[in-house]
Amino acid sequence: DKLSIISALFLGFGRIANFLNSELVGLPTSKPWCVVFVNVDNLCRHPVQIYEALKNFFIFSTLLVIDGLKLKGKVKLVKGALFALFLTMYGLLRFLTNFYRDEPLHYGLNTGQWLGIGLFIIGIALWVKLHARAKNNS
Repeated sequence: DKLSIISALFLGFGRIANFLNSELVGLPTSKPWCVVFVNVDNLCRHPVQIYEALKNFFIFSTLLVIDGLKLKGKVKLVKGALFALFLTMYGLLRFLTNFYRDEPLHYGLNTGQWLGIGLFIIGIALWVKLHARAKNNS
C-alpha cells in the first residue's frame, strides 16, 4: 500500500522527464497551451506528458489523503486496498489521458489505453476480492 503512494509520485516525475526529453508526445492541436517539440517536428502538440504527470500527482495526493485518514482512524481499509485503488485510478486515468497521445491504434485504441483497461479491471477485481475476503474473515 505504501509503495503505491510513492510509485504514483515517481511516475509523475517520470512524465515530467518525458516532457523535458520530448518523449511520448501528444497529438497535434491548436489549443493555446500546445507545445512544439523541435526534436520531434514543428507541430504544435498536446503536452500529454504534463497531463499524465498531473494524473499521477492527483493519484499520489488522493492515496496520501486516504492513507492519512486511515492512520487517524477515520477510514477503515483492508490491507491492499490502496494498491487496488492505485491500479483502478491509474488504469482509468491512463485510458483517458492517452486519447491525446500520438501512438498507433490497435483495434481503435492505443497501447496505453489497452494497458489502462487491463489495470482498471485488475484493480476492481482486487478490490472486490480483498473486501470479500475481509467480509468472510469477520
